[in-house]
Amino acid sequence: MSVLGVGVDLVRIDRIRSILDGPGRDGFIASVYTDAEVADAQDDGDPAVAFAVRFAIKEAVFKCFQVSFAPGDQLRDIETRVSAIAAPYVLLSGRFATLLAERAAAAPSVSVSFEDDYVVAMAVLARAC
Repeated sequence: MSVLGVGVDLVRIDRIRSILDGPGRDGFIASVYTDAEVADAQDDGDPAVAFAVRFAIKEAVFKCFQVSFAPGDQLRDIETRVSAIAAPYVLLSGRFATLLAERAAAAPSVSVSFEDDYVVAMAVLARAC
């Protein structure tokens, strides 16, 4: 396996909770999350944790590509999903799907953990076998 990039992100859950409780809630959700992510997060016991987990994963995945944010990029183009065994994974669209193909890479592997006030996520981009 040839590693092409690694990304890590740390999110304070209360930061996301403050956004969700504030006047910018709808704009934040619409600009960052897909409809499927919103539905999943709202079904969670604590939506602030669910949104924070997804935000950390998106940021870690963005960082593993080792690129700057470009016009037209959207965090919605990095969609977080959960497998039947509760393992997170991502679906990419837009420029991130293009970068994946250009680099002959597999979808980034992601891992996430959270406790008390923080969520940490890691993403690894590797060449496809």
